[in-house]
Amino acid sequence: MKKITVSLFFFLSITLLFSSLPHSVHGVVLLPDGETAPSKEEFDYAAYITLRPEEVRYLGDFGNGYFGEHGFILQVGNFPTMWTAGEYIHFDFMIDDEIRGSAEIQITNAGLDKFPEPIILKSKAELEAEKEQEKEQDKEQDKEQDKDIDKEEAEDN
Repeated sequence: MKKITVSLFFFLSITLLFSSLPHSVHGVVLLPDGETAPSKEEFDYAAYITLRPEEVRYLGDFGNGYFGEHGFILQVGNFPTMWTAGEYIHFDFMIDDEIRGSAEIQITNAGLDKFPEPIILKSKAELEAEKEQEKEQDKEQDKEQDKDIDKEEAEDN
């Protein structure tokens, strides 16, 4: 009986040692009007610790939740690799499977980390405008690079 008790104690100690510590992140997400929360049917998120982007947790994973106007919760202790205070968690917030916003928060040793302000998601029009702006910036950079190449070629001749 003593061997069983010692073995059980050893097993439980090892299990607790290598399991992740409980920790939660909470935040509120609002639609572009800044007042309305997304519906549960349309909202989702993907989150990962920035040092381990391959370890993604989703809203539907065990322990995570969304409560409309009361916000979302992520159980940080459910990541496959144990978290460490000082690391950052990156969130991609989605409406109908389209990323509409992103945010990061640093993990502390408190039992709960909370985004200080609501996260306002972007509208489709805002996303399209940003994409167009990025394309224009890329074109300008390409023009500058072409000018530099032309200058170097002219100097070589």
